[in-house]
Amino acid sequence: MPSRPLDATPSVAETLLAETRNPLFVSPPVRLARAVACSLRTGDGEARLLLTPDEASSLFGEFRAATAAAQAIDDGRLAVRTTDELTESLTLGHGAVWVHVRTDDHISSLSTTDDEATDAFREPFEERWDDAGTYAVDVPSRRVLLDTFGDRWPDAADTLSGAIEGAGALWADEAVDSVGLCTLVGARHELFSIELGEWARDIGFSSRTEVARAKERLTEAGIVETRRVPNGVGRPRQQLELADDEFASVPPEDLVPAARERITRGASPE
Repeated sequence: MPSRPLDATPSVAETLLAETRNPLFVSPPVRLARAVACSLRTGDGEARLLLTPDEASSLFGEFRAATAAAQAIDDGRLAVRTTDELTESLTLGHGAVWVHVRTDDHISSLSTTDDEATDAFREPFEERWDDAGTYAVDVPSRRVLLDTFGDRWPDAADTLSGAIEGAGALWADEAVDSVGLCTLVGARHELFSIELGEWARDIGFSSRTEVARAKERLTEAGIVETRRVPNGVGRPRQQLELADDEFASVPPEDLVPAARERITRGASPE
């Protein structure tokens, strides 16, 4: 098999998707799987991901990849299945196979188009695919997230889209996670906390409780504050606001990095 270098970037995912029809990615490196999902959300092609449960949890534990994958699945361009154990990492294409080899922070790919070799790889892994269980991505698609947010708050939709694109990885344990991101956008546009929580609950993204917790974390960091707005005979409603004008002027793509930097700086010892 001839060897060629492969770095798990979006361009590599796009190349593999372009070179073959509906490839089967078997236990791909997480960065490559994430790039495939993100590429299918905005580009052409179809693909299948065969993962172990742990690999699926790692991949879809990151919000941007999960919402991109959910959208590609909704569009019929991505299928994800899980099986108990996978010892090889490879991509099966039409008339070609790529075996992925990890070396430090890079990935090399050994590829072949030999018919006998590709058949030897394809048959057992196609059987594994047929026997594997369908994996359900438990987040709304990126399209649902942006469209429903834009339906409620049209003036804030572009800010949310830009903030997601510029946020980098959005893991649940990040200083600003996906719920914190939406809360930060809500503060920039002075949305009501309860309405943001209801939206998150209604689309299956999060809950009012998690939005309240994100608000508390951002308030403690000096990034967000709330203003009590009278609500007739009921309890006053809490309107989100930015506590620092710095976050009102940064481009949406820089909103989360700026907030993370503030939180990290605040947590550092003097």
